[in-house]
Amino acid sequence: MMLRYYRKITIWENIRRVKLLINFKELLVEYFAAVEYSYFCIIETHEAIRIRKKINAMLKEVYEIIYLAGVNSIFRRLSKPAPVGVSAEMEDLYDIFDLYYSDIGPRKLIDIVDQIIKVYKDNQVMAFLRTFNPFFWLSLLLDHLVCFFLKKHN
Repeated sequence: MMLRYYRKITIWENIRRVKLLINFKELLVEYFAAVEYSYFCIIETHEAIRIRKKINAMLKEVYEIIYLAGVNSIFRRLSKPAPVGVSAEMEDLYDIFDLYYSDIGPRKLIDIVDQIIKVYKDNQVMAFLRTFNPFFWLSLLLDHLVCFFLKKHN
C-alpha cells in the first residue's frame, strides 16, 4: 500500500494514522518506564524487551507517517568521532533504543510523536471534506493512471 502525504488522505486514513501514532506513543512511554537505568547503560527488563518487539514491528510505518506529515523528526548531535563543530544526523526513530547513549532523553522523542498527532488531528476537518469531494477521488484516479503508465514505459 502506498502511503500519501497527510493533506492527500481520506478521513478514514487520517483516523487510522492518529490511532497508530497514539498506540506507538503509549508503547514508547511503557518501554522507557520498563527499562532500568544504571550509571553506564540501560538494562532492558523482560517487559521492556516484549514492548521493544512491538515497537520494532510498527517502526517502518510510523516512520513513513511521520515523514509524510512534514515534521522534522531528526535530532542533531555531535558525532563522537567527528571533529569539534561537525554534526551528524541521527534519525530518532531508528535509534530510539540508543537515545541514552546519545544524551537525548526519551521525552524529546515523545514530544515529536505528539507534534505529529497534532498535525493529523488539525487536518481532520479537511480530510473529512476531501473524503466527500468527487474531485479528490478524480485526482486519485488520475494519479494512479499516471503511475501505471510510467511503470509500464520504464
